[in-house]
Amino acid sequence: VARGVELLRGLRARDLPFPLVDQALGWLANENEWDRFREVLVSIDRAALDGVEQSRLLTRRATLAVRDGNRRGASSALQEALALDPANADALMALGQLYRTDRDYGRAELLLRRASDYGAVRESALVAPAEVAIDQENFDGALMFLRNVVETNPARADLKRNIDLLEDLQLL
Repeated sequence: VARGVELLRGLRARDLPFPLVDQALGWLANENEWDRFREVLVSIDRAALDGVEQSRLLTRRATLAVRDGNRRGASSALQEALALDPANADALMALGQLYRTDRDYGRAELLLRRASDYGAVRESALVAPAEVAIDQENFDGALMFLRNVVETNPARADLKRNIDLLEDLQLL
């Protein structure tokens, strides 16, 4: 990992295609390599990127801001990312989750439903409104969302168990 980050820095992220750098950032985040994530992130020249790429970069910055406990900075970065690319599904999901944590359920649900229009995050975006509904103790709504996911993907046996639990809660 250290050598990979060293190579990325040595080549300067601006000399590489941004999708490759973005993929490396995603991997570093998944591996909890936050110091190295930060090193690569600061080496990227935002001005050299187009609008969609800047949106992806801002989404990565927001990921780091959330990790650092800077929710306000994350929210600002995600809003700017969506202004640059309204179809940035990852930014929609992340901002929706921030709103959910802030108990701004209306905004959260709106953004999560928008995100469900994009294939890369469709299933996660369909499950997330169920979580919002559960937060609000709207078990009927949560069941509706979960059943919709199971209808579109019957292989989601994990959700069938959640549906059973919610049905039991409704009975109580």
